[in-house]
Amino acid sequence: MNMRFPELYSYQTPPTSVGTVNIPINLVDPVSAILVEYKSTRGSTQSIEHVAADITNISLVDGSDVITSMTGKEAFALAHYDQALAPYAFISNSPPAQEMIAIPINFGRWLGDPMFSLDPKQFRNPAIQITHNYRLNDASATAAERLRVIAAVFDDKVTTPSGFLMSKELAVPAWSATAAVFSIALPTDYPFRKLMIRAYYANTYPYNVVNHIKLSENNDKKVPMDLDTSIWEKLMFNLFPRYSETGILQAAVSSANLCFATPHYDMTVNGAENGALLGFGCAPDPLTEPFYPWGGAGVEYTCHISGHQPHACIPIPFGAQNDPTDWYDVTKLSSLNLILKSGSSSASAVVSVVGQQLRNY
Repeated sequence: MNMRFPELYSYQTPPTSVGTVNIPINLVDPVSAILVEYKSTRGSTQSIEHVAADITNISLVDGSDVITSMTGKEAFALAHYDQALAPYAFISNSPPAQEMIAIPINFGRWLGDPMFSLDPKQFRNPAIQITHNYRLNDASATAAERLRVIAAVFDDKVTTPSGFLMSKELAVPAWSATAAVFSIALPTDYPFRKLMIRAYYANTYPYNVVNHIKLSENNDKKVPMDLDTSIWEKLMFNLFPRYSETGILQAAVSSANLCFATPHYDMTVNGAENGALLGFGCAPDPLTEPFYPWGGAGVEYTCHISGHQPHACIPIPFGAQNDPTDWYDVTKLSSLNLILKSGSSSASAVVSVVGQQLRNY
């Protein structure tokens, strides 16, 4: 068998409902991906966030060396744009249903990439750290949360990886008023495979939060990108597929049961109820996130949800994503700045920048 899938952390309730779980990576063979599975048990029909918000940070560290560090939402969206081991979510607002997410951290271009993977032998004491809080998506959630971590490890297939994909949150600018400009200094130590911008504000499209994106090399000596976000995102819709998820949603006859889904643009929710043949709909119109399921009071609907921009994240891929010679080599630059301009719906918006770089051994 070319790969095996050992549990690094067996399926269990974490020691505390709020805290950080430290999981040593006691492996010798290269790791293609790590999968974090998390479940939360509903206590009410009112959501205050997506279940991915319960994972506030996923880090891979080796002493003081931070190899990976992202929020659950950032890691989820990045995995979608990686198009390698894909993320998964099941959402619900119907107690006592369990909501679930599966978040991969990909170290290669695809699952089983022989060139790029995490080689534990290159590190001294690697460990994955998961910070969680079971009541960030449902204030009445029970403490019966579950966590499991699985590694996708090369087995019979012998590989000698030359490096791995290193993904990190690079910046969280303090967002402010319309037309404000934020300049973010990006690292130039390793080539970039992609950047990703998270631009979240409730019931608002990401391009209304971050209105314009510019990349500046060496103080504008060269400007590789200088575009309105609304134009860029349409190009990305043609490159990346829609994200889809399922859920069991309890409806109401008015805007009472707030729900949070993964997609944030061009969102559709289709619901079916087995029994009384009651109609199903959603508000607001046009449909944005979060939303309210409408239908028979207290009736559960099996729903299929799809759309673009998972967790309000906008990708900026550099070159052919499977060809490392085509990625953005920034190592010869003296400076690289990402310049973002705020849009019309910026008050209290959440903006972050994630980078995925090729780190060679």
